[in-house]
Amino acid sequence: MYDELLDEWAIPRPRELTRASWGISNETWFVRSEAGEHVLRLHVQKRVEAIRFEHELLRRLATAELTFRTPVPVATEAGATFVLEVDSARPAALFRRIAGEHLDDDDVDGVERAAAAFATLDIALGAIDRTDVAARAFSGDLRAVHPAISDLAQLEEIAGPRAREFAEAAAENSAVIYSSLPVQLIHGDFAFGNILTRASRVRGVLDFEYAGWNVRALELGGMLRNVIAKGNRERLWRPVLQGYLRTLALDPAEIAALPALVLLQSAIVLVWWAGRVVEGHSRPQGLAEGVDRALMIRDWVASNSVQLVAEALRTSS
Repeated sequence: MYDELLDEWAIPRPRELTRASWGISNETWFVRSEAGEHVLRLHVQKRVEAIRFEHELLRRLATAELTFRTPVPVATEAGATFVLEVDSARPAALFRRIAGEHLDDDDVDGVERAAAAFATLDIALGAIDRTDVAARAFSGDLRAVHPAISDLAQLEEIAGPRAREFAEAAAENSAVIYSSLPVQLIHGDFAFGNILTRASRVRGVLDFEYAGWNVRALELGGMLRNVIAKGNRERLWRPVLQGYLRTLALDPAEIAALPALVLLQSAIVLVWWAGRVVEGHSRPQGLAEGVDRALMIRDWVASNSVQLVAEALRTSS
């Protein structure tokens, strides 16, 4: 499988390919050969210009002073960092595999280390003030999250009135947030599957699919949203704050906006899933579960926002 495609990189035959069990937006394969272990990634929907932007970021991060690795696209024999797979016309890229295991939900110390790694990553990304390949900055407008969702009223048709009400409420503060808080490049997709650990160290940060210009504090807001959605949220949200803010201090206005940013990131995820359902890439059942999860996060934030901000201010001081 994909022999002609892998020939573009002169990966020696024979090769052993194993499909990754994770991945929503891409098809991912582990490739083993005499040349070592690689990861083959086939993009399902991503535009070519967006891939070029992602690869530029990865090239720049490869020279940053990080204590963990980030993916580096392997150049083909022709010098390109991606090629089109002939049968499906999907862009494909190859990376050397980074050794490590995905972060475990019960590894509280590992979660704090992962949060610190993301803060370190944001420091490196913040040092990039321009890129050769242009990328659209997210303005907080939820109608720009997915091309299939141009009006939040669509959410009511796709996922019910609760989904629309949640998204509209989450978007109420976005104009103020995006006109007042610092903007920089961020990773934008903190997930335990995007972090590799080994021997009590973060070894790699993966998946820069959604990296781009955004409000800096949305990174931490998204990280908090990720752990609040988990069953052991009460053990995880403080380590996330501590790991991130002890490495990269946010200003008081950013910290005050964290509850709103948690909700905004939840709405971004919800709109993205709704768009995938419209295009037939995800099941409506998964979207319904996403609505329930978003409402649970909303209720948690309503009950804990004062404590969340106070803890963040203490950690940053």
